[in-house]
Amino acid sequence: MKISDEMLLTIERSRKVLTVQSDFPDIVYAVGHGEVWIINKQTGAQLEISAENVYAFTDELISVAEVHLNQACFNLQSPEEGRAL
Repeated sequence: MKISDEMLLTIERSRKVLTVQSDFPDIVYAVGHGEVWIINKQTGAQLEISAENVYAFTDELISVAEVHLNQACFNLQSPEEGRAL
């Protein structure tokens, strides 16, 4: 279910949360008392993270990004020379 800006305003008022637009146009964050939601505006998919786990979740995302970046760098290496192109 696609989530409109009007729906986000209704959520802000009814649940007393703050919504923050991501740099990515389809992602919005909702910050409440004791939890944070990551919401995909196109699909309506939501991920709820409890406040005490926000830093652990962020640390985990950074680790995943590092793995992804290291994999991307590995794929740029020349198989014959074993060094970056």
